[in-house]
Amino acid sequence: MNLSETAFITQAKDCSSSNDRYFLQWFTPTNEVNLCGHATLATAHILFERILNKDCSINELIFETKYAGELKVKKYDKNQLEVDFPMGDPQSIEFDDKILDELKLNLNLSSRKDILNIQLCKRTKYLLIHLSKLDHNIKPQENLMKINYGERNNSWIHGIIVTSVGTTSRIDFISRFFVHGMEF
Repeated sequence: MNLSETAFITQAKDCSSSNDRYFLQWFTPTNEVNLCGHATLATAHILFERILNKDCSINELIFETKYAGELKVKKYDKNQLEVDFPMGDPQSIEFDDKILDELKLNLNLSSRKDILNIQLCKRTKYLLIHLSKLDHNIKPQENLMKINYGERNNSWIHGIIVTSVGTTSRIDFISRFFVHGMEF
């Protein structure tokens, strides 16, 4: 994806004999990030497969993090892991017609009705935009971060998540994440 998050772990200090609790941090080449799901899954996979493979009794890892709190990863079988992400408690937010028109334009939507819901999570400072469809023809760029969402909201928006239901029976949902000049 042309960007990397690297996970760094250390054994949690308060559990001298346990192999199921670790302190986890994520870094890009330039700074620390608050949360990275892919790096968390990769870390858990490596721990389960290469470090803890002899201890079959461990089927859950607990990662203590600086910003996201405690993350739990459960192992169901060799190929299935589940991460319990923290709740952000997003709240629906209403924007005026000018902002909705800018979103429509930047998301290449044919109608504002394609925007099903918009929520703001003040805990994570992310704006969540739920669309009726998101496919390869919709290519939002960093312009989403340049929209003026209003004086009351601009300080609360540090990233934007655009999501929709999947386009095929094999894909449950599609999401893209944007933060000041980067797309994930």
